[in-house]
Amino acid sequence: MHRRMAHGCGRLSACASRISSTTELRWRALVFACLVFGSLMIATGEHESTQAATNWYVLYVYSGLLILTAQMSDTATAFFLGRGDSVWTQLRYILLGSAAPRRDEALVEPLARGEVGFWTLMPSAFITWIFAKSIQNAAVLGGYFGVLGGVGYAGWYTSFASAAAVGYVLRTRHGFTSLPRAVERCYGPWASGCFSLALLFRLWNEVWSNASVVASFYGEVHSTNWWIAVALSTAVPATYVVMGGMRASLVSDQLQALLGVTMLFSILGLIGDDMPGGLGEVWSFSPPGGWLDGGGTLLGAALIQGLTSYPFHDPVLTDRAFLSRPRTMLAAFFVGGAIAATFIILFSAVGIYGCYVAGAVKNGAPVDVARSLSSAAFTFINLVMMTSSLSTLDSTFTSCAKLCALELFGWLRLEKDARPAGKRGPLAPADASVTSAHIALGRASIL
Repeated sequence: MHRRMAHGCGRLSACASRISSTTELRWRALVFACLVFGSLMIATGEHESTQAATNWYVLYVYSGLLILTAQMSDTATAFFLGRGDSVWTQLRYILLGSAAPRRDEALVEPLARGEVGFWTLMPSAFITWIFAKSIQNAAVLGGYFGVLGGVGYAGWYTSFASAAAVGYVLRTRHGFTSLPRAVERCYGPWASGCFSLALLFRLWNEVWSNASVVASFYGEVHSTNWWIAVALSTAVPATYVVMGGMRASLVSDQLQALLGVTMLFSILGLIGDDMPGGLGEVWSFSPPGGWLDGGGTLLGAALIQGLTSYPFHDPVLTDRAFLSRPRTMLAAFFVGGAIAATFIILFSAVGIYGCYVAGAVKNGAPVDVARSLSSAAFTFINLVMMTSSLSTLDSTFTSCAKLCALELFGWLRLEKDARPAGKRGPLAPADASVTSAHIALGRASIL
C-alpha cells in the first residue's frame, strides 16, 4: 500500500512538473482565475429572469473554456497555416510523460510537409461556414418557403465544390500558395491590392453580422445587454486567435463542430416532441394559404452564385483550401460541404415550426421560435447560434491576420527579408522572409 501511494504521488508530482514547464501555464492560470471571478460576479448579480442568468452563464463559461484550452502559436507555420502538435499529443505529454510537444517548425505534425489532416480540416471547413447569420437566414427562409427555403439557402454551399476545384488547380498545376498570390501573378499588383481590400471589407461585415445575431438572444437591439453580448462574442474569439492564430482556430473548430451538431439534433428532438405527428410532420406542414412563391428562384440564384463567384470573396473558405495536401483538401471540402448543407436544411425546421405555432408564414426568426419553446430549447438554440458565431469569427480573424500581415504588408520589406533586392509582393507563410514581426502584425490586425 505504501509503495502504491508513493508511486501515485510520484506520478502526480511528475505531472505537475510537466504542467509547470509548459510555456502557456501563466496565461492559462490567469484565464482560469478570471473565469472563476466572472462566474461569481454573474452568480451574485441581478438578472431579469432565471433564463437570462442561464444565458449569460452559457456565454461566459463556453467562452472561458475556449480561451482556456486554446493552443498557443509561436511559429509562422503554426500561426498562419495551423500546423502543430494536436491536443492529444499535449495531453499525453502532461498525463503520461510521452514525447514533449515540439517547437521546431521543421518537426511539427508528422504529416507530409506538416499539413493539416482531414479530421482537422473537414470539421473546421464545415463549422466555419455555418455562420450565425446563415442559420438565422435558413430558419427565416424556412418560415417563408417551407423546406424549399432551407434547400434554396443550402444551394450556396455548392461553394465548397467550386472553391475546392479552383484551389486544387491553382496548387497542383500552377504552384500557388494563396488566392491573392494567384491574383497578383495573373493580374498585377493593383488588382491584388484591390482584391485584398475587398476581402477585408467582407471580413468586417462577417464580424458585425455574426456578433449581432448572438446579441439578439441577450436583449433588445442597442440595449445595454445587447452591446455587452456583442462585445463579448467578438472579444472572445479575437482573444484566443491572437494567442494561437490558425492553429487555435482549427482546434477550437473541432469542439464547436461536435457541439453544433449535438445541439441541432437536440433542437429537432424538442420540435418533434411538440408536433402531433412527430418531426416528420415538420417537413409536410403547410400553413393556411400555403408558402410564399419564389423558393425555386432562390435555389436557382444560390446555385449560380455558389458555383461561380460567391466563395472567392470569402477568405475564410479559400484560405483553408491551401492548408492540407490537395487531395486531402478535396475530400475535406466535399464532405464538410455536404454536412454544412445538410445542417442548413435541417435547421430550416426551426422556421417551419415557428409558422406552425403562429399559424401563418413569415414567423421563422430563431430568437422568437426559441421563446415559444421550453427554456432548454432556448438554451440549445442560443448555443447553436453562439457556436456558429464564435467559430466563424475566429476564422474571420485568422484570415484577417494572414491577409494583412502577409498579403498586404508583404509589399513592404521588413527586417530579415530574404527576398532578392527589389522583390516585393504577397508572402507565403512558409517563406523564409516571414518572421516574428509578421506574426506580431497579424496579431495587431486582429485587435
